[in-house]
Amino acid sequence: LFPDGSTDPLKLAIVPFATYANVGVQYHNADWLNTGPLGNVPPTPTNLEDTSPVYPNYPVSFDPATVVNSPSGGGYFVGQPATTTLGDEWRGCVGSRQNGLNVGDSDYGSTKVEVVLNTNHCPSPIQPLTNDRQTLLDAVTALVPNGATYIPAGLVWGHRVISEHAPFTGGAPYTDVDEGKAKKVIVLMTDGKNTRSKSPDYHVHEVNTNNSEADNVTLQACDAIKDDNISLYTISFGTSVPVPTIDMLRACATSFDNYYSAEGAQQLSNVFEAIVSENSKFFLSN
Repeated sequence: LFPDGSTDPLKLAIVPFATYANVGVQYHNADWLNTGPLGNVPPTPTNLEDTSPVYPNYPVSFDPATVVNSPSGGGYFVGQPATTTLGDEWRGCVGSRQNGLNVGDSDYGSTKVEVVLNTNHCPSPIQPLTNDRQTLLDAVTALVPNGATYIPAGLVWGHRVISEHAPFTGGAPYTDVDEGKAKKVIVLMTDGKNTRSKSPDYHVHEVNTNNSEADNVTLQACDAIKDDNISLYTISFGTSVPVPTIDMLRACATSFDNYYSAEGAQQLSNVFEAIVSENSKFFLSN
């Protein structure tokens, strides 16, 4: 895919996920994000002593006047002035939306995406849609394993990143998909089961005793994707994925043939080649 200098209309996005997904700190002023005091982050770093942050329990309250750039890089601190221990830090991670919209891709004016502060389970940021080969390779190289597993985080942001409206706006219009002028595809890969679930009264994914609830949300997210006429492929990677998770991945996929199992790297490469080959037929016919 994407030889050097390509102008191919095909675009790819990469959505790393673990306990959360990471939209990137550059969106701290976005109107679809409920950042609270983070909206007052100054545009240039503040020169501060790098002290260890204090991580209070949820929920927390903030003084907008104390928002500063993280001296350690990669995030923003919200908390005490520079002369004392720093407070809460945001590195781009986001949690579930409220009001039944946690798997939806609409109504961001009334129900915004919630930031997650003070988490060590923040993966690499989402790479939005692009047809630049090197950009995609760099995003893959930057991937690091981090945190537990909440599969809906990957699914809902995979759904949103290929949309034509905010939060991400690079996708083809859904009307083009319905008319056969464009095709949207999501490939979900996991090496294990859901090990976290959403807190019942908050947007964080730190509950580790209700994995069946996370499985139900996974299926709901899959249904929302398929309802938008998006082709959904699922892959179980490795040899430790439990049978109930495999059954869930089969149910998630657009069809039985859209589920794949790959025990190792070579099999995984073969799976991706098969998915590319199948979907290249669309581009050849259009």
